[in-house]
Amino acid sequence: RNRRSVWEIATQPYAKAHFATFPEKLVEPCILAGTSEWGCCPECGAPWERVVDVDYVQPHTRPGNPAIDRSRYEGRHEEGVGYRPEHVLSRQNRTTGWRPTCAHDGEPVPCTILDPFSGAGTVGLVADRLGRNAILIDQSQEYCEMAQKRVQADGGMFAETFP
Repeated sequence: RNRRSVWEIATQPYAKAHFATFPEKLVEPCILAGTSEWGCCPECGAPWERVVDVDYVQPHTRPGNPAIDRSRYEGRHEEGVGYRPEHVLSRQNRTTGWRPTCAHDGEPVPCTILDPFSGAGTVGLVADRLGRNAILIDQSQEYCEMAQKRVQADGGMFAETFP
């Protein structure tokens, strides 16, 4: 199901001296929606797009919400004007591959997120966990150091941070 205009996300405490940290669960869907999981072109930054195989199948039954028995409709009116299988079946997407969205031939590199008001570095932290790069900017040297330590501590020896 698609997210709606109001998201209910619990706050998340942060022990360091920053007064307005975002919860990680708020940042995660934004990064996932705005970047390609496979990466982007190293030359122009165009994201790679997912190639999906779409299937329409009988909906799964759940306790308290059984699937409607559609067997009596099988084969009837499936070629008629206005027939739309998504009205009676569940759509299932299966990733079959990835393709570039530009004409360059380079191998994909991780997408990069820019956070010009990074504060405690939550965007960098979540980006690192999701395999993306991040450029964090803040006018406070204290917050920049705090964010760098936070990302390094979470990512361990694999997290690369630069002052």
